[in-house]
Amino acid sequence: MRTYLILVAALFLGPKYTAYAQTSSTVEPSNDTGSAAPHAAAVQGGWWNIEAEYRAPFRLFVDLGIPWVVFTLHATGDMWKVPFETKVGYQYDLSEQWKLRGGVRGAISIERAKPCMDSCASTEEKSFLFLEFGARYEHPSGLVVGVELPLFVLEDFIDIFSGKTSSMEILLPVAFAQVYIGYQWRFQ
Repeated sequence: MRTYLILVAALFLGPKYTAYAQTSSTVEPSNDTGSAAPHAAAVQGGWWNIEAEYRAPFRLFVDLGIPWVVFTLHATGDMWKVPFETKVGYQYDLSEQWKLRGGVRGAISIERAKPCMDSCASTEEKSFLFLEFGARYEHPSGLVVGVELPLFVLEDFIDIFSGKTSSMEILLPVAFAQVYIGYQWRFQ
Protein backbone atom coordinates (compact mmCIF):
# COMPACT_ATOMS: atom_id res chain seq x y z
CA MET A 1 0.00 0.00 0.00
CA ARG A 2 2.81 2.40 0.88
CA THR A 3 4.48 1.84 -2.52
CA TYR A 4 1.18 2.64 -4.23
CA LEU A 5 0.86 5.92 -2.27
CA ILE A 6 4.44 6.89 -3.17
CA LEU A 7 3.74 6.26 -6.88
CA VAL A 8 0.54 8.35 -6.74
CA ALA A 9 2.43 11.11 -4.93
CA ALA A 10 5.19 11.06 -7.56
CA LEU A 11 2.69 11.36 -10.37
CA PHE A 12 0.53 14.13 -8.93
CA LEU A 13 2.70 15.99 -6.44
CA GLY A 14 6.21 15.82 -7.86
CA PRO A 15 9.63 14.54 -6.77
CA LYS A 16 10.05 16.65 -3.58
CA TYR A 17 6.94 15.11 -2.03
CA THR A 18 8.03 11.64 -3.08
CA ALA A 19 11.43 11.99 -1.40
CA TYR A 20 9.68 13.13 1.79
CA ALA A 21 7.20 10.25 1.62
CA GLN A 22 9.94 7.64 1.22
CA THR A 23 11.81 8.83 4.33
CA SER A 24 8.71 9.33 6.47
CA SER A 25 6.84 6.50 8.17
CA THR A 26 3.54 8.16 7.26
CA VAL A 27 2.65 9.91 4.06
CA GLU A 28 2.01 13.58 4.80
CA PRO A 29 2.35 16.67 2.64
CA SER A 30 5.57 18.58 2.87
CA ASN A 31 5.57 21.99 4.59
CA ASP A 32 7.87 23.30 1.86
CA THR A 33 5.68 25.81 -0.02
CA GLY A 34 8.14 25.80 -2.91
CA SER A 35 7.13 22.25 -3.84
CA ALA A 36 3.47 23.11 -4.35
CA ALA A 37 2.65 24.12 -7.89
CA PRO A 38 0.66 27.37 -7.88
CA HIS A 39 -2.31 28.18 -10.06
CA ALA A 40 -1.20 29.68 -13.36
CA ALA A 41 -2.79 31.50 -16.28
CA ALA A 42 -1.01 31.93 -19.60
CA VAL A 43 -1.49 33.44 -23.02
CA GLN A 44 0.51 31.79 -25.79
CA GLY A 45 0.64 31.72 -29.55
CA GLY A 46 2.21 29.54 -32.16
CA TRP A 47 2.31 29.21 -35.89
CA TRP A 48 -1.30 28.02 -36.15
CA ASN A 49 -3.20 29.14 -33.02
CA ILE A 50 -3.48 31.59 -30.13
CA GLU A 51 -4.75 30.28 -26.79
CA ALA A 52 -5.40 31.11 -23.15
CA GLU A 53 -4.54 28.51 -20.54
CA TYR A 54 -5.40 27.82 -16.90
CA ARG A 55 -3.31 25.33 -14.89
CA ALA A 56 -4.52 24.03 -11.53
CA PRO A 57 -2.15 23.31 -8.60
CA PHE A 58 -2.48 19.57 -9.26
CA ARG A 59 -1.00 20.21 -12.77
CA LEU A 60 -4.14 19.63 -14.85
CA PHE A 61 -4.49 22.35 -17.49
CA VAL A 62 -7.23 23.58 -19.81
CA ASP A 63 -6.70 25.69 -22.96
CA LEU A 64 -9.19 27.59 -25.08
CA GLY A 65 -8.00 29.10 -28.34
CA ILE A 66 -8.50 30.22 -31.89
CA PRO A 67 -6.70 28.65 -34.85
CA TRP A 68 -5.85 32.09 -36.27
CA VAL A 69 -4.55 30.75 -39.59
CA VAL A 70 -7.94 29.23 -40.43
CA PHE A 71 -9.77 32.37 -39.30
CA THR A 72 -7.69 34.81 -41.38
CA LEU A 73 -7.77 32.69 -44.53
CA HIS A 74 -11.56 32.32 -44.57
CA ALA A 75 -13.01 35.54 -43.16
CA THR A 76 -13.77 37.25 -46.47
CA GLY A 77 -16.84 37.97 -48.60
CA ASP A 78 -19.80 35.62 -48.60
CA MET A 79 -17.84 32.84 -46.90
CA TRP A 80 -16.91 32.88 -43.25
CA LYS A 81 -15.40 30.38 -40.89
CA VAL A 82 -15.51 30.35 -37.08
CA PRO A 83 -12.74 28.13 -35.69
CA PHE A 84 -12.07 27.37 -32.04
CA GLU A 85 -10.17 24.74 -30.10
CA THR A 86 -9.89 23.46 -26.58
CA LYS A 87 -7.37 21.21 -24.87
CA VAL A 88 -7.26 19.29 -21.59
CA GLY A 89 -3.97 17.90 -20.37
CA TYR A 90 -1.50 17.18 -17.60
CA GLN A 91 1.90 18.75 -16.94
CA TYR A 92 4.73 16.82 -15.28
CA ASP A 93 7.50 18.91 -13.73
CA LEU A 94 10.97 17.68 -14.65
CA SER A 95 12.54 20.68 -12.88
CA GLU A 96 11.62 24.23 -11.88
CA GLN A 97 11.76 25.34 -15.52
CA TRP A 98 11.35 22.21 -17.71
CA LYS A 99 8.00 20.44 -18.05
CA LEU A 100 6.59 17.51 -20.00
CA ARG A 101 2.98 17.83 -21.15
CA GLY A 102 0.38 15.54 -22.62
CA GLY A 103 -3.17 16.23 -23.64
CA VAL A 104 -6.17 15.83 -25.88
CA ARG A 105 -7.16 18.74 -28.14
CA GLY A 106 -10.39 19.18 -30.05
CA ALA A 107 -10.57 21.74 -32.87
CA ILE A 108 -13.82 22.65 -34.62
CA SER A 109 -14.51 24.96 -37.54
CA ILE A 110 -18.03 26.03 -38.50
CA GLU A 111 -18.19 27.43 -42.03
CA ARG A 112 -20.85 29.15 -44.08
CA ALA A 113 -20.47 28.30 -47.73
CA LYS A 114 -21.12 30.78 -50.53
CA PRO A 115 -24.90 31.27 -50.88
CA CYS A 116 -26.64 29.80 -53.92
CA MET A 117 -29.28 31.44 -56.14
CA ASP A 118 -32.27 30.94 -53.85
CA SER A 119 -30.52 31.83 -50.55
CA CYS A 120 -29.87 28.23 -49.64
CA ALA A 121 -26.61 28.93 -47.84
CA SER A 122 -25.49 26.01 -45.76
CA THR A 123 -23.16 25.60 -42.85
CA GLU A 124 -20.56 22.91 -42.59
CA GLU A 125 -18.51 21.62 -39.67
CA LYS A 126 -14.96 20.36 -39.74
CA SER A 127 -13.53 18.79 -36.61
CA PHE A 128 -10.20 17.38 -35.52
CA LEU A 129 -9.17 15.41 -32.45
CA PHE A 130 -5.49 15.41 -31.43
CA LEU A 131 -3.55 13.32 -28.93
CA GLU A 132 -0.49 15.47 -28.14
CA PHE A 133 2.82 15.25 -26.32
CA GLY A 134 5.03 18.25 -25.65
CA ALA A 135 7.76 19.96 -23.71
CA ARG A 136 7.73 23.42 -22.16
CA TYR A 137 10.26 25.82 -20.68
CA GLU A 138 8.94 28.24 -18.02
CA HIS A 139 11.31 31.09 -17.15
CA PRO A 140 10.92 32.67 -13.67
CA SER A 141 10.11 35.99 -15.40
CA GLY A 142 6.90 34.44 -16.83
CA LEU A 143 8.13 33.74 -20.37
CA VAL A 144 7.04 30.33 -21.66
CA VAL A 145 8.29 28.52 -24.77
CA GLY A 146 7.10 25.11 -25.85
CA VAL A 147 6.62 22.55 -28.55
CA GLU A 148 3.57 20.33 -29.13
CA LEU A 149 3.80 17.18 -31.23
CA PRO A 150 0.56 15.41 -32.13
CA LEU A 151 0.90 11.64 -31.89
CA PHE A 152 -2.51 11.03 -33.46
CA VAL A 153 -4.95 13.23 -35.46
CA LEU A 154 -8.50 12.15 -36.25
CA GLU A 155 -10.52 14.20 -38.77
CA ASP A 156 -14.32 14.67 -38.51
CA PHE A 157 -14.51 13.11 -35.05
CA ILE A 158 -17.88 14.77 -34.28
CA ASP A 159 -19.51 13.00 -37.26
CA ILE A 160 -18.05 9.67 -36.14
CA PHE A 161 -19.25 10.01 -32.53
CA SER A 162 -22.72 11.25 -33.58
CA GLY A 163 -23.14 8.38 -36.06
CA LYS A 164 -23.30 10.53 -39.23
CA THR A 165 -20.41 8.64 -40.77
CA SER A 166 -18.45 5.50 -40.06
CA SER A 167 -15.39 6.44 -42.06
CA MET A 168 -12.38 7.62 -40.14
CA GLU A 169 -9.59 9.73 -41.58
CA ILE A 170 -6.29 9.72 -39.73
CA LEU A 171 -4.08 12.58 -40.80
CA LEU A 172 -0.32 13.02 -40.80
CA PRO A 173 0.38 14.37 -37.27
CA VAL A 174 3.56 16.26 -38.19
CA ALA A 175 1.47 18.80 -40.16
CA PHE A 176 -0.07 19.97 -36.86
CA ALA A 177 3.14 20.24 -34.81
CA GLN A 178 3.59 23.63 -33.19
CA VAL A 179 6.22 25.76 -31.49
CA TYR A 180 4.74 28.50 -29.29
CA ILE A 181 5.80 31.42 -27.10
CA GLY A 182 3.82 33.20 -24.43
CA TYR A 183 3.61 34.67 -20.95
CA GLN A 184 2.45 33.03 -17.70
CA TRP A 185 1.14 34.51 -14.46
CA ARG A 186 1.39 32.43 -11.28
CA PHE A 187 -0.88 32.98 -8.30
CA GLN A 188 -1.83 31.09 -5.15
